[in-house]
Amino acid sequence: GGCEAHFNPAITAGNALFRNFEWSKVVPYSVAQTLGASAGSAASYMVYADSIQAFEENQGLVRASSIVSARVFGEYFDPALLNSAEALGVEAFGTAVLATIVFGLTHPSHHDPKDPSKLPIPPIVGSTIFLLINALGPLTQAGMNPARDFGPRLVAFANGWTDVAFQDCWVYIAGPLVGALVGAGLVDKVLYPALLHKLKGPAS
Repeated sequence: GGCEAHFNPAITAGNALFRNFEWSKVVPYSVAQTLGASAGSAASYMVYADSIQAFEENQGLVRASSIVSARVFGEYFDPALLNSAEALGVEAFGTAVLATIVFGLTHPSHHDPKDPSKLPIPPIVGSTIFLLINALGPLTQAGMNPARDFGPRLVAFANGWTDVAFQDCWVYIAGPLVGALVGAGLVDKVLYPALLHKLKGPAS
């Protein structure tokens, strides 16, 4: 029972491809995750709308075309540092690292709640995200989650960032999806099979 708290369509897709998560649930989960991200973004905008407007006026920004203020919502890479292919690679790499940690920690081979050596999964995943954001944030803002990026973009579009709301959003959808599948596949099809084979030792 339960929803397993994926929160990320890329992780959900990895669970469907490499674990026993039902494919029929991938779209409903992804929609729910995106709606949740949209709701959170809308709540933030309600709180900070006046501050954002004051910032735009102070900086002489035109909201419809302002990536500077749109960054409050979606992720945007700096074209002076990266092109779209490089940004895609950064997002894929970051999500691959995250998925490797998530799928490694939740592998069925050590999914015993009575095991006293069971690792504290939430703090480890949270620390991984913290480190990845600090490392990759200056490059792409470290989206690593299609819902967390696309949901707020919907809110941005609805509130006036009409020209830039969806700019390069494909990078933040495709990159995490590719990265999550690579990370999940690395754990479930390469690392753990090799580890379990080594632990079992040669066949007698």
